[in-house]
Amino acid sequence: MQKLIKIYSDLKHGYVRDILISIGFFVFSVFITLFMLLFTNCNPSGTSLPNRTIIQHIIYSEKEELLCSANYSVPAISVGLYNNEWLIVFLPFIVGLPFIMNFADEINSGFYKMKLSRKSFKSYWNKSYLMNGLLGAGSFLIGYLIFILIVSIKFPHINEYGFNEYGEKTILPLLTQAPLNKLFNTESEFILVFQNCLTLLMFLILTAQICMFLFTLTMNRYKSIGLPMVCFYLMDQIAKSLFDKQYNPKYLLLSPSNIAFVTPGTMSGAGIDYYWYFIAIIVILVLLYLVCGKILKGRIMC
Repeated sequence: MQKLIKIYSDLKHGYVRDILISIGFFVFSVFITLFMLLFTNCNPSGTSLPNRTIIQHIIYSEKEELLCSANYSVPAISVGLYNNEWLIVFLPFIVGLPFIMNFADEINSGFYKMKLSRKSFKSYWNKSYLMNGLLGAGSFLIGYLIFILIVSIKFPHINEYGFNEYGEKTILPLLTQAPLNKLFNTESEFILVFQNCLTLLMFLILTAQICMFLFTLTMNRYKSIGLPMVCFYLMDQIAKSLFDKQYNPKYLLLSPSNIAFVTPGTMSGAGIDYYWYFIAIIVILVLLYLVCGKILKGRIMC
């Protein structure tokens, strides 16, 4: 009986509802991520295969056909996602859904007052900031990992390419030049995928907290997600246009898709050490934590 009373109380105060909504948004974000990744175009130059998306290759292309170029290998596919322009546009939408939408409803409806009656603002904000980053980044990352698993089943691994016409072992520069592979002196695909997940995770958390920052400024859930979508699209187009005109790799630092999916190449092209990427994002995340917390406290505690 006491359990039933507790469940009823939780439902009444919206806790279970909030959890179910967050789970629903999280699953939806994972699905959208997987959908967009599978529909990324994959057509390396110098091959005879028709222009197809990843999902079309999975359905129509034979594995033997994909052995025509190492750019069809699992490592190459895993970092070739920057070619999908719509992926970076919808990234703020994907990472913003799992937490921001529910959090915005909680703030605008005044439901946060019940939570603040049981805990301090600092505790409330710490949990909110942490959950926003983890849920937002986690939704995309899980979709990405499912995508990699699917790709690894259908597409060739680099050791399946054997030797070229000169009798030399097929080598993918991507594997030999990746920072973590160089650090561990290996050509492991697993290490490369781990590196991709690590750099992507940092960018996803940053994107989620940018959405949070915009929400504390506007108190509007749609603007907090919509504005980064527009900005990411414009930044990507401007950066790549400048790069095509002047061929200066430093312009690619302004491209969200290059920063997110080909981080090592983008950083090295600009003459910056790869590991500064993590330091820069951590510093920005700390600043966002302090600024967002101060803004939100001023809005709801006055």
